[in-house]
Amino acid sequence: MGKSEEGRKWIPWCREFFRAREFEMEWDGRVRGRGRTNIGAPQELPDSPVLFLIWIAPIIAKMETAMERKFVGKRAEIEMPSYIDDLQGGIYIWEPDVAKRCNMGAMLKEANAEVNRIAEENHLPLEDSKHERLVLWTKRRKKSVNVKWVKWIGIIMDESLSFDKHWQSRIDKAHAMLGQLNGIGTSNWGISATSWRSIYTGMIRAVAMWGNELGWRGQKR
Repeated sequence: MGKSEEGRKWIPWCREFFRAREFEMEWDGRVRGRGRTNIGAPQELPDSPVLFLIWIAPIIAKMETAMERKFVGKRAEIEMPSYIDDLQGGIYIWEPDVAKRCNMGAMLKEANAEVNRIAEENHLPLEDSKHERLVLWTKRRKKSVNVKWVKWIGIIMDESLSFDKHWQSRIDKAHAMLGQLNGIGTSNWGISATSWRSIYTGMIRAVAMWGNELGWRGQKR
């Protein structure tokens, strides 16, 4: 950044970005409190996500390399795609005979330990409550009583890849949002029909159909 004239212009801003920022809590037109924080990115600034990605990319690369070394004898392919701070560590074993001999539960625990270690070394906060694990097989197994599922970038996936829980979740959220919006008008009062259409297409339908590329099955709900 310091090697170019344009880059040098951003150095003071980046310096302030990484310092604790002041904030105010306000409602009903009155300031209720003040504080300082260096958590989160300043809103409405295009450089915020870019700086975050520049910071987190080498951390993810370290995690991926660590897992590759950990499972070097397992013939496993390691991938760590991410969407902003939503990380997914994938361990893929494509050879059926090798997969049968692997203890996937133990491998997932080891991978989780490596990810946590590197995150701690690089001061990347990870919430244990959001750690989820899912094992998928080439052949579908019988559904267990306690079906396991994980959520990534808003998509809920279960062991059978039926996505039933995902569709039910989207419909429930759309119904809840529609109920919350009923207070701004009906067919007799409030906002116009054009505004209602804009709300439905831009908000309600968008919420209900998130992930519909997987195969929409919520028509009757």
